[in-house]
Amino acid sequence: MKVGIIGAGPVGLYAAYRLVKEGYNVVLFERADTVAGNVRSWSFVKLFSSLDLNIRDEVRQTLEGAGHRLPEASEFLTGGEFITKVLEPLGTWLLASGKCELKTSCEVLGIGRGRLLKSDAIAAIGDKRRFGKAFRVLFRDRVKNEEAVETSCDVLVDASGTYDPATANRVGIGGMAAPGEGAAEAAGVLRRVIPDVKDADLNLVAGKRVGIIGTGYSAITCLRNLSDLAREGSQSAPTEVCWMTRNAPDKPPYQIVENDPLPQRSELAGFGNRIAQHSANSGDDTKSLWGATRFQYIPDMAVAAMQQLPQGGLKLSLELGEDGKEERQLELDALFSLTGFQPDKALWSELQVHMCYASDGPMKLAQSLLAAKVAMEGDPAAAGDCLSQAAPGKETLLNPEPSFYVLGMKSYGRNSTFLMRVGYEQVDLLMEHLASSS
Repeated sequence: MKVGIIGAGPVGLYAAYRLVKEGYNVVLFERADTVAGNVRSWSFVKLFSSLDLNIRDEVRQTLEGAGHRLPEASEFLTGGEFITKVLEPLGTWLLASGKCELKTSCEVLGIGRGRLLKSDAIAAIGDKRRFGKAFRVLFRDRVKNEEAVETSCDVLVDASGTYDPATANRVGIGGMAAPGEGAAEAAGVLRRVIPDVKDADLNLVAGKRVGIIGTGYSAITCLRNLSDLAREGSQSAPTEVCWMTRNAPDKPPYQIVENDPLPQRSELAGFGNRIAQHSANSGDDTKSLWGATRFQYIPDMAVAAMQQLPQGGLKLSLELGEDGKEERQLELDALFSLTGFQPDKALWSELQVHMCYASDGPMKLAQSLLAAKVAMEGDPAAAGDCLSQAAPGKETLLNPEPSFYVLGMKSYGRNSTFLMRVGYEQVDLLMEHLASSS
């Protein structure tokens, strides 16, 4: 049996590892020119979780047995360190196994099932023709600039994640793109992934008016890095930073998890709440955090429109308050929209995948996540804590499309509480399911 995996990130690589260990042949598709392309785009960011949560003991033992020296389990690595010290060695081991073909620079464009159309062979009414039928995986080799089809996969796993500017959430009212948003992105004034403002993207913020939209940990990491530049009095510091959120003005942007086992997360959350409060109540206090850089926090806002300015930069038209009756204009040189991501559903468009109408994730897992959230609503911090999440059971991995599985961040749809450890647990459940159904 041959298994195809889309995405050679942490979860995809671990899935390949487990499958190879159990004797399966694997073909691994990765859009980037080497493993972990998405992780490389945030290589400067330090992980919240220590390495023991991001690598399974058996993988550590295998890699150390192959002569690789891994960091201590208690270390907190950057994305780049995680690649060079863990993920690249794992990719090397997979290639040396002789059981895994790694197709780098290969972007999957679509998936089909033999010669069947999406409306053909519905198992729920007794038509079993999809069972045992090989998948058709259309992909583009980005080096050769050629398209080809892989037709030998009996099982297919989509572990491609959601971290991509193309699938980033738009910032306009109601989740739509604001008028002018697409043009601003095309011009490079608006960017949708976390920038490395201390190094590679320094030129985007030095001496500039910078806007940040979002209340996730990418947004607050970016704000913390900008604050560091400002406090140090660096010539690379921005002249102005404006943080915009949809949060109510009378509530802190972040919930603090009591006795948080991830101290870096709590420290960032506390920083976010502190700068929001200081901006609202005591402007002078912001000097200790922002030096000469002017900082303002604008909550309860929606972006009504964007317009590029003739001299460069961007003018935002904002609607404030729950009813949006108050309006405000804001001029910026650079805007970072760090508002989360959603899955690329186009890959599945010719498969029978039951998706949640609210989260865009596979329905069975989405139902389980919603039930867990409702059960914990008495403890809001726990409901939003990724460490409280666990892979609910192998039945939540199943789709109407037989032998097709969505694992990792993409399986959570628009839900942002995913943890890498949960992806590994999903892989373990998949292995149990394959063993029981073989």
